[in-house]
Amino acid sequence: MEVSLKSNIDIKNIRSEVLAFGLFEDEAKLPSFVEKIDSKINKQISFLLSKKIFIPKAGQSVIITTNGLLPQKYIVLLGFGKRIKFDLEAIRIVSAEIVKQTKKIKEKSVAFLSFPLNSVIGNSPFDALKTFFETLFLRNHILKNYKSAKKDDFEKEIQVDSFVLFSDETDMKVFNNALSVARIFANAANKTRDFVNMPSNFLTPKVFSEEAKKICSASKLKLKIINFNEIKRLKMGAIWGVGKGSNNLPVVLLIEWNGAKTNSKPMALIGKGVTFDSGGISLKPSKKMDEMKEDMAGAAAVLFAMEAISKMKLKKNVFAVIPLVENMPSGGALKPGDIVETMSGKTVEIISTDAEGRLILADAITYAKKLGAEKILDFATLTGACIVALGDIASAIIGNNKEFIE
Repeated sequence: MEVSLKSNIDIKNIRSEVLAFGLFEDEAKLPSFVEKIDSKINKQISFLLSKKIFIPKAGQSVIITTNGLLPQKYIVLLGFGKRIKFDLEAIRIVSAEIVKQTKKIKEKSVAFLSFPLNSVIGNSPFDALKTFFETLFLRNHILKNYKSAKKDDFEKEIQVDSFVLFSDETDMKVFNNALSVARIFANAANKTRDFVNMPSNFLTPKVFSEEAKKICSASKLKLKIINFNEIKRLKMGAIWGVGKGSNNLPVVLLIEWNGAKTNSKPMALIGKGVTFDSGGISLKPSKKMDEMKEDMAGAAAVLFAMEAISKMKLKKNVFAVIPLVENMPSGGALKPGDIVETMSGKTVEIISTDAEGRLILADAITYAKKLGAEKILDFATLTGACIVALGDIASAIIGNNKEFIE
């Protein structure tokens, strides 16, 4: 998506097919530029407001067809909610709604008029813009379609390819910095989503490691691929135990970024990489087992976090440990009642082979400690107890250092 900044709203010179702008719920008087637009489209905005067909609450929007009364085809009228509650979450909602409605009417260019940047509560213009753009890119992303049959062109989801932000409150340097960081963050998130959505027969531990090799080569990240024999040599008994039941043998990735000038102690990122989790001998129910291809989301998040770190040129030393396995039943698979010795030397009795995540993460954490990590961030995935506690609206974070957690 091409993104640009302009000031001095002049409707006749805006080439976008869609105009987007918003209103605050607790302000009755229309901004002057909205009054001008309203007068040109036969007071349609005033009508919608007076009849309460549209109430500018956060998350609300309506599409208005201009019928040739403006150079643009459509208006997306947005609700900002109350000004006193206009925070980063409100910005996310507005940004997502702009893309959603522009896609809905099958248009590819949109101009957002008068972003109320100085009204954002408790955050800097940089944070507000970064949040807005990051959401814009996330909502504009289209997951890869693996279907062989091609849909009718009208049914295909499109992407917005041109976005113009009009604001008199925005410094160009702040705009460019926020846009750059937002692109890096959103790109990492979108690539993670694509990996998580990939079928497990397309993304085995070996294929994941090959993709990581390409990414690290392009990003100036150091990569070490630890194969099955090396895993055994290093006595990573938990990773070896979980992965040995699959024809797709386990792999461990070590990715390094040395951005600090001094030899300061590094931070470690660890991502759970179960590219498919059948449960092993403790086989899962068949219902929703197809979703177990997603059990490598932690690994994908860490891989693309490292790519983002390199693009940001972070002035810290960071490394990632990514254990990659398939948890499958077979004649050689780990069995309930078996005992494995982890890299730390501790032995573990296997009660359920479907508790594989904690096993591979145990070895990965031990390895990170041996490599001298001062702080460790461990990204698990598909943790059932977390869903029970928090649903799908929040992620859990648990740690032993409150300052680090914050």
